[in-house]
Amino acid sequence: SSDLSEIALQFDEASVSELASNLRGERPASHAFASARDADASAEEFRLLEAITSGVQVSASRPVVLVVDDIQWADAGTTRVLRHLLRHQALDHLMVVATISDEVLDAGIDARLARLARPTHVARIKLAGLDLHEMRALIRTRANAETSARLLRIASTLRDTTAGHPLAICE
Repeated sequence: SSDLSEIALQFDEASVSELASNLRGERPASHAFASARDADASAEEFRLLEAITSGVQVSASRPVVLVVDDIQWADAGTTRVLRHLLRHQALDHLMVVATISDEVLDAGIDARLARLARPTHVARIKLAGLDLHEMRALIRTRANAETSARLLRIASTLRDTTAGHPLAICE
């Protein structure tokens, strides 16, 4: 069986539902001992985070890549899961690839992302749009002959309009 199915089998529907509600901050109705409730909630969250970690550890025999697209939209629960996974010593075979648009990158988001992983374990790669030659190659591989011919005639304008963004070109 694949590693993904092995990981998925570690969690039943009730566990996933419990995990999601706890990470969103939905706690049972409060009782008189707030500090005890907070301690219980923290212990429960840690237990759930460790359950996720155990699921990822199933695949320890080979590297695991977790892709998080548009990380700027990650909620607090997702951020806590990522931080836990990225800082867990037993998960040295895990690599997280997160994407973020330059258009939304600001000091607040940058600071939040910096808290996810140790700075020595982070590599930032700025991606540029496709150049004209790459964009033409993409058009040739993705469009039928008639559409491709029309798009290739306006390739320079298309490149300027989309800044070479492959998704914008394909749409």
